[in-house]
Amino acid sequence: MSDARAEEFRQRVLDNWTSDPTVAAWKRWHAKIAIQQRAVSDALIDAARIAQGQAVLDLASGTGEPALTIAKLVGPTGRVAGTDVSDGMLGVARDFARRDGIENAEFVACDAESLPFGDASFDVVTSRMGVMFFIDVARVLAEVRRVLRPGGRAAFAAWGPWSESTMFSACLDPFARRATPPDPPPDAPHPLRYAAAGTLSSALRAAGFNDVAEETLVVAAPFAGPPEEQWEAFCDLASPPYVDDMPEPDKSFATAEALETLRSLYDGNAVQTRAAIVIASATA
Repeated sequence: MSDARAEEFRQRVLDNWTSDPTVAAWKRWHAKIAIQQRAVSDALIDAARIAQGQAVLDLASGTGEPALTIAKLVGPTGRVAGTDVSDGMLGVARDFARRDGIENAEFVACDAESLPFGDASFDVVTSRMGVMFFIDVARVLAEVRRVLRPGGRAAFAAWGPWSESTMFSACLDPFARRATPPDPPPDAPHPLRYAAAGTLSSALRAAGFNDVAEETLVVAAPFAGPPEEQWEAFCDLASPPYVDDMPEPDKSFATAEALETLRSLYDGNAVQTRAAIVIASATA
């Protein structure tokens, strides 16, 4: 990737994740997303082998998960540093930490390509749904290896195949039937960057990690609320441009179909969707 192209992608990511509307939307839906992605966090934590007393670095922490959960698991003798390019998102995480009395977590705004931590500072590095959006993944993984202690673990969660994730397909399939989603540019950050089996573990091996393991799981991803609320959250947080820009009346028809599918998955308490995820782990 050329420097100019990398800078273009980097600016897009910054513009998206640091904007006031994005920060406000993620703050609004934080509790619901924490529930919906709890199984993702659990799988990531299991792969990372989180234990009491560890020092853990969480990359792309956003509004605080799973860093806040990990801080509780490592206990008062452990510590967590959560990072993100968006200090606005991390400000929300700091507020939640204060609210919940979590004193062993700090949140530092930085680019994962240049981490402000010393060599061998952490026992574990995690990232939930962040690795797909790093611009220079090789550089980020080199930084992860640098800050990990010898033998320390790294664990990453990424989205798996869209076709196996009803939390996405329920909302997006009606639009995809009417307008073919554009292919992302080569090397561009995007949600399905590591959906193909073996691609994330290949990146870890190329970066020099050991004991690399990867698995694709389909986990429960319930949205704790009615279908209309899930659709609203999807529009706020994850709606791609081809959905937003679809002309009428196709957009209205597709929206109605998406809501019909979500209603068919509603049990009166939650919309029972599922998510395909990729979990990759390795040691330094």
